[in-house]
Amino acid sequence: MIRNRLMIHAFGRVGAVSLVMALMLLLNTAHFAVAAGASTMNQRAEQAYKLAKKEYGQFNRDRKQWSKRKNWIRLIKRFTRLHQDYPHSQRADDALYLAASLYSSLYNYSGWNADLQRSNDLYGKIVADYRDSRLADDSLYHMGLNAIRMGRQEQARSYFRQVIQDFPKGDMVGKAKARLILAPPPAKKTSSSCAKTGGTGVYQPEAPRGKGSLKGKARVDNIRYWSSPTYTRVVIDLDHEVSYTRGILKDKRQRDRIKSIYLDLHNAFISGRSRNIDINDGILKRVKVAQYNKQTVRTVINLDSIADYKIFDLGNPPR
Repeated sequence: MIRNRLMIHAFGRVGAVSLVMALMLLLNTAHFAVAAGASTMNQRAEQAYKLAKKEYGQFNRDRKQWSKRKNWIRLIKRFTRLHQDYPHSQRADDALYLAASLYSSLYNYSGWNADLQRSNDLYGKIVADYRDSRLADDSLYHMGLNAIRMGRQEQARSYFRQVIQDFPKGDMVGKAKARLILAPPPAKKTSSSCAKTGGTGVYQPEAPRGKGSLKGKARVDNIRYWSSPTYTRVVIDLDHEVSYTRGILKDKRQRDRIKSIYLDLHNAFISGRSRNIDINDGILKRVKVAQYNKQTVRTVINLDSIADYKIFDLGNPPR
């Protein structure tokens, strides 16, 4: 009887040991399954990232694609979709960062503050959701640069101060401190007929007078510009597409120096008299827009000091 009890007790202990071993085996199996799942997710994310990065490289090398907004948006969506599909992967922050930088670069062609704001929204997501990422301080710093381009100086300073405060050991601290020291002063006032706000301007022609001869011609709606320390952009807004020719005028005293660039918009009109838009930002002096003849609007851009220039057209809306 005692032996039976001992046997039962021993069996019970063996059963308990077996149960513990079984639980440990199950826990180890579950841990292995989670680790294997994470590994598979990272592998898929890495593969998707490599494909998107390859397209990104091709896009950077093919400048012809840059003039169409849809090409930028298609590439941006590849990276944002990668983040949406693999938000916990090792490439989630990289994908967001490249999407944000593409929106920032797109602004150079669109001139739309909305693109800079979309860029900052994505950079901000990195700072909020991936704070331990090596790209978090870079994102915050670029949010400051975008804020400067949007004319939001105080907001930019706030971002730079946050870089120093939140990421004191990051590689963006030195740049953020330099930006705070070299922060540009408020934009100077100008007597230009163009309404100017923080390095930007818009000239709106008068409403068209009369009918008949203007039928079928493209109307010049706005002439806008943006100034920064390194570049100036002039945009001509039209109500529909036009053909155009371009040319340069050399300085008579220095034949190797370009004095002006002109752009002739064919089968177009601008309402009212010719206008001079003063810029004087060290790159461009002024822009003159006038009805050159009955069929042509000529825009003349007087240069101060430039290293290079580009002229290209964009659609939807025509610019």
